[in-house]
Amino acid sequence: SPLKAIAVGGRSVEQTQADWILRSSLSYARWGIERVFHYQAYDDNPTSSIQFGSMGLLNSNRTPRLAAQYLRQVQTLLGRYRFEQTLNADPLVDRYSLNGQNAYMLVIPDETGRTASYSLNLGTATQADVYRPQAGSAMSVQRVSVPAGGLLSLQVSETPLFVIPVAAGGPLATTSTTTQKAVELVAYPNPFTNESQVQFKVADNGQATLAVYDLQGRLVRKLFAGTMQAQQPRTVVFSGADLPAGLYTLRLTTDTQVVHQRVVLTK
Repeated sequence: SPLKAIAVGGRSVEQTQADWILRSSLSYARWGIERVFHYQAYDDNPTSSIQFGSMGLLNSNRTPRLAAQYLRQVQTLLGRYRFEQTLNADPLVDRYSLNGQNAYMLVIPDETGRTASYSLNLGTATQADVYRPQAGSAMSVQRVSVPAGGLLSLQVSETPLFVIPVAAGGPLATTSTTTQKAVELVAYPNPFTNESQVQFKVADNGQATLAVYDLQGRLVRKLFAGTMQAQQPRTVVFSGADLPAGLYTLRLTTDTQVVHQRVVLTK
């Protein structure tokens, strides 16, 4: 394929694919896209020269490729953080935040294997954890001391690295720093012939939308859109009286999460 991943510098093709996919995901956050769904899970035909025929995130034995490992590692660390601003263009430096805690991403995405040193201003922080994606289930992490003046010197490359300032003696952050409460979505009866009661609740105060989609991903109707209080259940009725029998998807969307529930309408 003319759009295939290439070996960049000392990186393999698989490492380049992982860099590209992770950087693309982070760029969507930079432009305000809330969620990204990746296509495709498995190769269409790895022996074919067609475009994207071997771009899967999983191997044929269902083990994750490096790109999938990178995505999972970053989701685990920064899944609930929000993009705030770009601090520098070259190297590219983005700031994210969650409940007052900052996190930084640094990368040089120019496909030439170039590296550069950058001094990241961490203000009054005295220590920081530096995370780098790697093969396996978790990123490598190194706790470093921040020099007086708050400028931490970092070596930046094609693969994004992440920096989280920490209090002296604080624990390493292996997941987003706020424990994620449960979002619940239940429909009963299911299957149903006429009406199904849909009960749902959200983890945090904020806006929520509950909608119904058909198997082609087309919006059938909205059941709820408005403000909800955390952990306060709400019930709405999904009527299938004017719909054909079949499989439908309920999708509950909040500021931080999306939950799906399949329901079966029989007639």
